[in-house]
Amino acid sequence: MNEHFLHTFKNLANLYIDKIIIGNNSRQDILNFFNLFFEEAFSLGKIDRLCKIRSCAGNKFFKTSLSAFSFRSGIELKIINDLNLTNYDAHILSSVILGNPYFVRKLISLGYDTLVISTSTTGITLTLNLNDFTNINKKLIK
Repeated sequence: MNEHFLHTFKNLANLYIDKIIIGNNSRQDILNFFNLFFEEAFSLGKIDRLCKIRSCAGNKFFKTSLSAFSFRSGIELKIINDLNLTNYDAHILSSVILGNPYFVRKLISLGYDTLVISTSTTGITLTLNLNDFTNINKKLIK
């Protein structure tokens, strides 16, 4: 991915993430919002990867008292057109979500504990603990 793409993608995502943090959104609202964001950004040529976001099974080792049931405590970012995608590119895409600790806290408060980045064909799968990317006191949520 080129630097212009990364810069544009992060700026767009941060604008939308700020709106989510300010609003009172449910889990489904966030999923719908991000899917619309990714579709529009891809259609307008702002990003070169089509992504879908959905709830999925979370990692049982990341579970906290705020987590939803383990079969719905994960949030998956699936990269549909993953041709020539590298692990580095997948980490860049995940940094859009994980780079904002307020948004990560919002996800945790909605019952998510795991972020899964997956691809359609290349087999790249990253499973990340959301609690590692925020400043929540670990003693309060265990």
